[in-house]
Amino acid sequence: MRVAPVYFVLSVPWLFALIAHGQPLFEPLIATVLFWPVTPHGLATPVMGVGWTLCFELIFYTAVAFTVGRSRLVALGMLALFMGCLLLHIASPAPLWRFLGNPIILEFLFGVMIALQTRPLKPLLGAMVVILAALLIAAAAVHGLGRLPEAQMTMDGGTAGIRVIVFGLPAAAIVWGGLQLESLFRGRLVAAAARIGDASYSIYLTHWGTLMGMAYVVNHLVAPPALIIPLGLISATLVGLVAYQFIERPVLAILRPRPRSAAPLPVAA
Repeated sequence: MRVAPVYFVLSVPWLFALIAHGQPLFEPLIATVLFWPVTPHGLATPVMGVGWTLCFELIFYTAVAFTVGRSRLVALGMLALFMGCLLLHIASPAPLWRFLGNPIILEFLFGVMIALQTRPLKPLLGAMVVILAALLIAAAAVHGLGRLPEAQMTMDGGTAGIRVIVFGLPAAAIVWGGLQLESLFRGRLVAAAARIGDASYSIYLTHWGTLMGMAYVVNHLVAPPALIIPLGLISATLVGLVAYQFIERPVLAILRPRPRSAAPLPVAA
């Protein structure tokens, strides 16, 4: 309910773009509607390119559905199942194992580990961790990332293991460190930042199209390519906020289950 409907709505323009360019539709539609990218020929990209990550999210949600509220033995069994798929991913090039055993799923487990932390907050340590993790990501970017940021390489599992180290661990550290600092921030500026956080899903779903549009505009204006970065960040955020306000929130309001009214008590004779 939270993820799929808005994703389907925002995939419609991309579907028309594929039709206009005469691209094959069957496998991208299956990957979009069922969140299942596995085909006999490899892993299909959904109609909306960034939707490939949602396919992995659905693996995680499925695992959570089978695990939450049950014994730790079930959780350990689920973890063992993933480790088996990971080994098969290493041993076999079959599309099924490239999907189910993709190392990127480890990044979801980082989130689980962070969510289980119940110790007292450590703001100073959190600040140090955030700064160090940001420096590590910056150092990796300066050194050169090669094909590491390419979605298809990650989806196929070719660079996913390295990605977990270069991107996943520092990102998890930033999230953990940010949570340690959360109690220190108050005020309108923070509330505005939280609003952007509320819209993060819409920003994610719309950012790629916005950046493509920004690149097109900058190239035709003969402007410095470096403008794509700051203008792209601002534009992607604004477009995402608009999509959140006028698409995501209305869709969720329509689909959100309404509480049932209590049945009237029988009147005693």
